[in-house]
Amino acid sequence: MNLSVLRYTMVSAVWLALFMPTMARAGGEHIWELAGHDEFARGELVQTMLSDKGEIRPGLANEKIDIDAVGLIWSVAKAEDGTLYLGTAYDGKIYRVDGNRAHLIATTDSLVVTDMLIDSEGTLLASTIPGSTVWRISHPEKIDVKVPVKATPHVTLAAEEMIWTIALDAKTQTLYMGTGPEGKIWSAGKDGKAHLLLDTEEKHVLDILPTDDGILAGTSPGALLLKVTAPGVSFALADFDGTEVKSIAALSTNQLAVAVNEFVHPRTTPGSASKAPAPGQTASATDTAKAGTSSSTKTSSKDHSYVYRVDATGAFEQVLEQKGTHITDIAVDKNDTIFAALGNEGKIVSITKDRSVSEVADLAEREVMCLLADRTLSFAATGDAGAAYRFSDTHIQPVYLTPVLDSKAVSHFGKLSWMASGPLRVTGRSGNTITPTDNWTDWSTPIRRGTAPSLAPGRYVQFRIEWLDATTSLLQFELFYTPGNRRAVITHFTPDTPFTDTRGASTGEAGTSERTIRLRPSDANSKDLSLNWSVDNPDKDKLRYRLYYKPVDVSLWLPIFKEDEPFTSTYYSFKTDTVPEGLYHFRLIADDSIENPEGSVLSDEMVSVPVTIDNHPPKIAELKVIPAKNLVTGKASDSWSPIAAVDYAVDGGNWMPVAASDGMLDSPTESFSFPIVPALSNGGHVVAVRVMDRNGNYAVSERHVEVSEK
Repeated sequence: MNLSVLRYTMVSAVWLALFMPTMARAGGEHIWELAGHDEFARGELVQTMLSDKGEIRPGLANEKIDIDAVGLIWSVAKAEDGTLYLGTAYDGKIYRVDGNRAHLIATTDSLVVTDMLIDSEGTLLASTIPGSTVWRISHPEKIDVKVPVKATPHVTLAAEEMIWTIALDAKTQTLYMGTGPEGKIWSAGKDGKAHLLLDTEEKHVLDILPTDDGILAGTSPGALLLKVTAPGVSFALADFDGTEVKSIAALSTNQLAVAVNEFVHPRTTPGSASKAPAPGQTASATDTAKAGTSSSTKTSSKDHSYVYRVDATGAFEQVLEQKGTHITDIAVDKNDTIFAALGNEGKIVSITKDRSVSEVADLAEREVMCLLADRTLSFAATGDAGAAYRFSDTHIQPVYLTPVLDSKAVSHFGKLSWMASGPLRVTGRSGNTITPTDNWTDWSTPIRRGTAPSLAPGRYVQFRIEWLDATTSLLQFELFYTPGNRRAVITHFTPDTPFTDTRGASTGEAGTSERTIRLRPSDANSKDLSLNWSVDNPDKDKLRYRLYYKPVDVSLWLPIFKEDEPFTSTYYSFKTDTVPEGLYHFRLIADDSIENPEGSVLSDEMVSVPVTIDNHPPKIAELKVIPAKNLVTGKASDSWSPIAAVDYAVDGGNWMPVAASDGMLDSPTESFSFPIVPALSNGGHVVAVRVMDRNGNYAVSERHVEVSEK
């Protein structure tokens, strides 16, 4: 079964016009479905938000507030009249937002404005680092933006290095201050005189929330939620697995929303790899910005952040987990929706009462630093770089753009349907480039649910979904389509045998070839011809294969399979024991008729190289052993194939190869004459000769001889 170097291919294709009335099909109709968070997330959300439950609903519009170039907006305060005040890092400045513009109104002697609030008299109080001062700005709403003022010290904690947070008891107007790195809580009245309320025995107090019966405080590094009921009196309402309790907010259900961060690497200050300078020390803006917040430190992919709901007894339930990031702030709206600012992705997520988590915003800046919420999320400020945004759920135009469907071939589009709780306006467009351009069709007229869109056939398609009702949620979206059939192409078809031993490879030099086949077979003839092939099948259709064979000088192909025997494997072992010896071609046809109707079937075919089928063993004639000359002679012949090997063995020993008399085995008839090595010793011996043809057929003959001393 010799493989000739000569190889030729016959390829036939059934080509189908792209726009015929009956469209060729790649395995029939397909369904494109969008459902669940991961599928919907591949599209584009425009004033819409996607929940972790795979629900798209109207989101929020945001408007960027114009502000001077600042590196980071760290804190925000909101007055009763709605006026916003922004505190910055790197320069310790305070801005007032008038309309859509933030104006500088005050400066401090520090670098970072860590927290701000408005007291009952409308005075703005702001804490800063480095140092331990709370500054006072009276009537901030009246300050002429052309003449910024210098803030006045209100409270100074000489024994402390930094104030992270301030809070005001609305009833008593008592000011509370959380500090580091000794984790103390101080209180002060309107006179600005400070009193130590509690030494928490933690390193930092990061947030304080006054309540009717005391205050709540979040700490680091123990991640404790403490309740302080009197000077020096406190108890741990909750002890979280984490590094810090970063933010606390009250829910209307007498519960709390608590943000907890867990950092893999320990920080000398909460969420930071460096320490803020002590009072009186100098520090660069970068050093100070790093201190005291996780938002200014690169987060490890192993870091985690959590939001918990905590009840009055201290029992808590996790409602959010985020990996590879941290939370810088949380805020709660009137519906008890919790908003969480993520510190290294520029994202804001919401958690509803039913624990549905949605991405509300993905801002251009990397760090979201602080939030405000009332009827819904109303404000966010960022770092890297500093920016401020207003949010609103009114006068929005919610839109969702589906990802582009690549149907892999020019397709016809069928019924479009979706599952939603209310009305939607859906339009579509199609084209043949992966990115929608002017070469695509225009957006179609609105498509009724359950009907086929009027779209031109194309490889790619996209849909635009617009909300007509603010209460509508989209849960599922699907499109039927029929892609044009693509032909499967046979890329390799090699009849082979177990004893074939191919040696050599292309050298890569132009005009050269080293495809060589070793003459000596690697195994005996099994009388099985292994037919192997591979196919490039772009549609992944289930393919049917047909095999035929014929002598090279005959025109009629003989089928190997019956017509009612669909064969789908890419390997077949052809039994040759009943096939007359000779030179044969094999023909392979691959088609997609299993998954495509008549008229749409595409096929390819390939014809093999000429293959020798020879199951007859060679013959050994004139075999002689001449002891006197220590010589063996004889002749090997085969009716079809060249002689590939001559071996001999003495007394059942190992087979030893010998050469042809003319020096090369290259013909169906070869003479041989060879000495026995080592020479036969005295006594009786059996000398066996084995002859093998190219196809692994062999014959063995032996002679018994007696050797005596001369």
